[in-house]
Amino acid sequence: MVTATNATGAQDNATFLVLCYDLYSNKVIDKPVVASGDIVTYTINYGNSGQIAAPNWSLVDSLPSGLQYVSGSLTILSGINIGQPVVTSTTASGQVLTWTGFTNMAPGYSGLVSLKAQIL
Repeated sequence: MVTATNATGAQDNATFLVLCYDLYSNKVIDKPVVASGDIVTYTINYGNSGQIAAPNWSLVDSLPSGLQYVSGSLTILSGINIGQPVVTSTTASGQVLTWTGFTNMAPGYSGLVSLKAQIL
């Protein structure tokens, strides 16, 4: 609540409600122990737990060093078709996968995808 006082001492109160989006993502791997050459599957859950739509959102995920994204392996388990990711960087610390070009993720929306990566 905000209280404003003018020069004559008159006061008025106002309450502001701030609405925002709250994007999240989390990732789990299917195998806790792996060896060189193994293929692992990551499942990524993402969504908007906020109160308003999220405009112009992107999903960015990092694969740790020693893993390489298996091209074309993304599977949509639920939600919209976000398409295959673009590998936006490959460094000594790993690969960065990016999905872009999305608008208006509704409040309460969630999606679930899986992708494969190979142990180098």
